[in-house]
Amino acid sequence: MWHHLSKSIRAALMLACHTGIAVIILTLIFLLEMYIIYLWGGATKALLFDLVPIKYLFHAIDLAILVVYGVYGVIDAIRVFREE
Repeated sequence: MWHHLSKSIRAALMLACHTGIAVIILTLIFLLEMYIIYLWGGATKALLFDLVPIKYLFHAIDLAILVVYGVYGVIDAIRVFREE
């Protein structure tokens, strides 16, 4: 019984670490986005190559980070449960 509890704690800790790292990275990306918008003159409609709003680029980066860290967090948690 204690072995299963230990596995559960390790899996929860693994997911918490992945979530914490993702939050830190997303916060840094948000700050970078705000800095670039500030450098662009505070324009909320700043365009990349006069085609794509800069916010779309940062939203795509945010989504990619959430997906990657979410998937790898679950894979690592499953790996912990499969250990003998």
